[in-house]
Amino acid sequence: MSVEILLPAGSYENFLVAVNNGADAVYIGGSSFSARANATNFTDDEIAEAVKYAHIRGVKVYVALNTLVEDNRFSDAYDFAKFCYECGVDALIVQDLGILSMLRESFPDMKLNASTQLTVHNLKGVRAAERAGFSRIVLSRELSKEEIEDICDGAESEIEVFAHGALCMSYSGQCLMSSFIGGRSGNRGACAQPCRLPYGLIDADGNEVCDGKYLLSLKDLCLLDEIGRLDKLGVTSLKIEGRMKNSSYVAMTSHLYDKYRDGGKVDKQDIEDLQSVFSRNGFTKGYFENSTGRHMLNIDRNNDDVYKNISDRAMKRAEELANSHGNTVSISGSFTAYLGEPATLCVWDDKGHSATFTGNIPVEKAIKVPLTHERIREQMSKTGGTPFEFDDFIINTDEGISIPIKEINELRRSALDEMQNQLALRPARRDAKDFSFNVIKGNDSHMEYTAYVMTYDQAKAAEKTDVARIYIPKNVYDAHPDDFLSDRYFVSLPAIERFGKTAGAYERISTSNFSQIFDNVAVKHGGFRMNVYNSVAVKYLKNAGFDSVCLSPEMNLGQIGNVSKDIPTEIMAYGYLPAMTVQNCVIKSAYDKCICDGKVHYLKDRMGALFPVVPDRDSCTNIILNSAPVYMGDKTDDLRRSGVAFANLYFTIEDAEDIAYITDLYKNGKPFGKNFTRGHFYRGV
Repeated sequence: MSVEILLPAGSYENFLVAVNNGADAVYIGGSSFSARANATNFTDDEIAEAVKYAHIRGVKVYVALNTLVEDNRFSDAYDFAKFCYECGVDALIVQDLGILSMLRESFPDMKLNASTQLTVHNLKGVRAAERAGFSRIVLSRELSKEEIEDICDGAESEIEVFAHGALCMSYSGQCLMSSFIGGRSGNRGACAQPCRLPYGLIDADGNEVCDGKYLLSLKDLCLLDEIGRLDKLGVTSLKIEGRMKNSSYVAMTSHLYDKYRDGGKVDKQDIEDLQSVFSRNGFTKGYFENSTGRHMLNIDRNNDDVYKNISDRAMKRAEELANSHGNTVSISGSFTAYLGEPATLCVWDDKGHSATFTGNIPVEKAIKVPLTHERIREQMSKTGGTPFEFDDFIINTDEGISIPIKEINELRRSALDEMQNQLALRPARRDAKDFSFNVIKGNDSHMEYTAYVMTYDQAKAAEKTDVARIYIPKNVYDAHPDDFLSDRYFVSLPAIERFGKTAGAYERISTSNFSQIFDNVAVKHGGFRMNVYNSVAVKYLKNAGFDSVCLSPEMNLGQIGNVSKDIPTEIMAYGYLPAMTVQNCVIKSAYDKCICDGKVHYLKDRMGALFPVVPDRDSCTNIILNSAPVYMGDKTDDLRRSGVAFANLYFTIEDAEDIAYITDLYKNGKPFGKNFTRGHFYRGV
């Protein structure tokens, strides 16, 4: 079987554990730009050493450069990417569109893996990623085996699928919950995991459905017994989650996924030990089996309480694995020694690497005890301290010879050192190109308002205001196309398009996912879900045919003001912004049955804050909104000074009267009389 077993390592220690227990590849992070900023992570010297250690043993190293990067850190990101490029890193894992653009331009031979943060979840998205220059795509965790198979059948690139570890409640790249609540952004590698806390659910009429339940805390994924099926589906790589996990976890997961890489029935004790070293009260494979609901949660238990029930047997086994020095490199050798000539040692592997060394002393006739083949073989087998192990060794000598043991040992050391040098040789790559970007300032004298709406009635209410644009959901437009012919209307494409559903052709669109980036339409706007965080990303979208773009709601006013305005930019100036987009329906889990009637429910946290839960029946997802709206109506001068062309009013649970009222507040710069937040405009992340 050819499927790759890909292990995480949050430290150099765990990297060694992964490599020595069967990993085909390991993904790591540097000291910056990694989506696991709280892991120990790797210094530059450790990355270089890891690449050398791994390549000698036939293992690949992928480095995460998968956070959003602001303009003033771009030169640092370039320097780090250049270092990885020159030291032989096998691939970089990328989310940021600006970083993607920079890497494609400056490092032509660097392989790029599309991070799961790009939310690629359909074949259209895979093809867009391929066109953008990615050679591997990490799929969203929410996909079923049928969807994975369909994607693999139509993809030209490598497909990487999560096989084991923690499941985020939200689609990766679509979660702002931690950012909104505590200023710790998952897109910037600092998620505080508020999904692991207890919540209650309130129905549309204010009735309590449940309280103190773990409605957002999914069990860990385990597809150990599905490796054979995944390989047959055409999956290239099976990804184990866990750069924050300890060495016991890394040892056990790498060992067992390697053990069952050829498929077969999984031993019950192996599953028990795997659960024991780390699991949130059991495993699930609900998404893979297209079966969601309460069974994917431990709804009544603290699912993050994971280290209290580890068995002594599992701990002892994990510790032994963590201390093992497996993953030897098989080589062959031949030793020749004839009287009057120096001895010669030749070693080689099955990949074409070889080394030949000849001694300095002629072979002599033994006076007393001749050198035997057994003694030669014994000395050659002393490969400790190296990764090598002789599979086959041929000896040809005259009889009754004598050679100093020191000479034999020196031949062995020289040959094995040369083999290591060859295996660790950095790949031949074209020189890196310098990178720079220009910043085009915006016009701070003119800013127009736009509106996003969720319903038909909201659209008609917004139409009565003087907003320049109205973004309406695809399903609303499709139901009433003749009512939205005005140039003010843009069709807002879904962030999630699954089950064979993809948007058709429209004249004016607002994109919400990477899959829509190359859509050929008359007017194309990039919505805030595109996570545009820097000047290079703005220019990248301009070159992809975009006429305007909304900047990330995680940017502060300083960053917004400094970002290049190659095309008109927009900011999210008002609204209950989406904190999560989830596939495992919160409402269904709370009721323990599907009751989808399209009504808004409310997630209640421990402080009593209420987060609206909006069911999207078209994609069978929930959109969990922030508990308080962003409000900047009395700070419009600050918004204008940032140079943006548009300020968006994001209407979700508001009625027609609210829309008229809030629009008037912004038009006249008035304060808001309700609870609100300034979002990240004055703090950032």
